[in-house]
Amino acid sequence: MKIVLYAKHSQKTSTWSGGTTYELLIAPEHATLANRDFNLRISKASVNSSPSTFTQFPGLHRNLLLLKGCLLTQCNEQENYLLCPGDEWHFEGSDQVTAMGTCNDYNVMWKGEGVVHSQMIKIDKSNVYSIDQSVSGQMLFFHCDTGKVKMEILGEEFILTEGMSLEIDAIKEDLNLMIIAQKESTLIISEILLK
Repeated sequence: MKIVLYAKHSQKTSTWSGGTTYELLIAPEHATLANRDFNLRISKASVNSSPSTFTQFPGLHRNLLLLKGCLLTQCNEQENYLLCPGDEWHFEGSDQVTAMGTCNDYNVMWKGEGVVHSQMIKIDKSNVYSIDQSVSGQMLFFHCDTGKVKMEILGEEFILTEGMSLEIDAIKEDLNLMIIAQKESTLIISEILLK
């Protein structure tokens, strides 16, 4: 099992037609968004212009979680989806997506078969949130969007402040994880199982 802590200053920033993207993780490590040679990429983005058109990524799957604002999306000029904070949406990288509204979102993109689920949780100061995981090979990714949390993982303690992330990869054993908010916090959690 591998545990990696990512500082806020390690994020790569890039612009797209509708706003700014902050890369939280890319794998393999030396892959780039420009070369599109990654197997997994996790990012946050701001959508500052309305309407906007999402960049297409043929061959990839996407999991989007809305963090702030509201977004009315249209997929392949057919289906409309209204996304509000906390809403999760799965779509294909080749889909033609246009959107009305401005927001902040969280995005996981991956190649090949797999399952990704992302959620946003709010934890009041001194409250405890626990996670029990036992899926072999699974990856968990945590991003502290606001606040400050202490995470206890198999006897080790990690502190995440706003903008920091933590990756737990190649889980091989039962994982009992405790998250204690040191002030009111918003935490994003992704469960990632790729084949």
